[in-house]
Amino acid sequence: MRNIVRAAMVLGLLASASSFSSDLYRCDSTDGRTSYQGSQCAIGVRQKAIDPQNARREQIQKALEEERKQKQQQKEAAAATTS
Repeated sequence: MRNIVRAAMVLGLLASASSFSSDLYRCDSTDGRTSYQGSQCAIGVRQKAIDPQNARREQIQKALEEERKQKQQQKEAAAATTS
């Protein structure tokens, strides 16, 4: 559920970024957080310029995959506690 909300937020950002600018950056901070923005990332943060059209599809696929993995982990945890 949390990933779906995150994906929706990213999609909103992608939509607004693509209407104002063709530049979109993925910023991966040293503490593991990822953000998307229309301007370059801060110094010391890993940056990747991305294509907004492809990023939307990739972000949705990633969010769905993460949700599937979480559900699988929950099933496995539930099975381990009942055995």
